[in-house]
Amino acid sequence: MIPALAASFLALGSCSKVHELRAEMIEGRLAFVAVGDWWSRPDCFYSIDVEVERGPSAKPEAGDDAGRVKRGTYWSDWRASCENAYPVFFGQSLKGARYRDSEGLEWPHVSPKPLSPHVIYSASTLSPGSSYGTVYFRLNGDGGVQNLDWREAMRNDAR
Repeated sequence: MIPALAASFLALGSCSKVHELRAEMIEGRLAFVAVGDWWSRPDCFYSIDVEVERGPSAKPEAGDDAGRVKRGTYWSDWRASCENAYPVFFGQSLKGARYRDSEGLEWPHVSPKPLSPHVIYSASTLSPGSSYGTVYFRLNGDGGVQNLDWREAMRNDAR
């Protein structure tokens, strides 16, 4: 997943910035929260991508980009405008029209798939000003979530 993530960041160009993203359980639901001060914390996001770092791929459903699912995407939704505020809850319906490319084709998406405990995932968002954030996390199996440093998430023995 890292090469694909790196390629998407390179596409943002040199005017992009990074915002901190955290995974939290809010009222029993997995949420991704932008954190920081007023300057570094975005209010809304255009896109969300959740991918498995090491582990099983999900099964594509009707309307999913099967190739992305096969490569480990568990949820991907890109919107044309910034109508969705943080926190974003895993699997929530997003507001606004889906993003379309320069040819007017709808950007491929993946409907939310069930996440498994003890598997390492990444979640990435894109916000105004080419601000992007990524968090590595795993569900602990007891209703909680653990945020991981990227180095820990990439270790072969991370379980």
